[in-house]
Amino acid sequence: MSIIESLQTFIATCPALNAFADLHVDGLEPGAVNYSIDTLPGARILSQDLAGNKTREFPFALTSREAAVDDLARIANSGFYEGFADWLEEQTDNDDLPDLGTNKTVESIEATSWGYLYQRDENDQTAIYQIICKMTYTDWKG
Repeated sequence: MSIIESLQTFIATCPALNAFADLHVDGLEPGAVNYSIDTLPGARILSQDLAGNKTREFPFALTSREAAVDDLARIANSGFYEGFADWLEEQTDNDDLPDLGTNKTVESIEATSWGYLYQRDENDQTAIYQIICKMTYTDWKG
């Protein structure tokens, strides 16, 4: 299983996600509420020890298309992203992290920004929100 597949499986377990919305990779669908895990550029290798073990970082964004017709909807959307960031933090604290398979151990997963309104759609009924995150893991030589 690839890193992005493992991450998608993990994020799908977040209880705050809308159960009726799809979770895509690298792209939102038009119209209805849906989510996407979007890969981002960044340093792949943070450090390497003498044994050849590498600490790596996988930057990503959770992006969503949400209803944004009024202040109440936009406040709820912001609240979702606060809760999502807290959920990531709890998963790290509880060592309940994605399984990347053999020779890879996730050390942490966290939000590195606040969730924010990224773009309003032309019809002003929906908007795209985003939160920037990262997953840090060790790639064990062996």
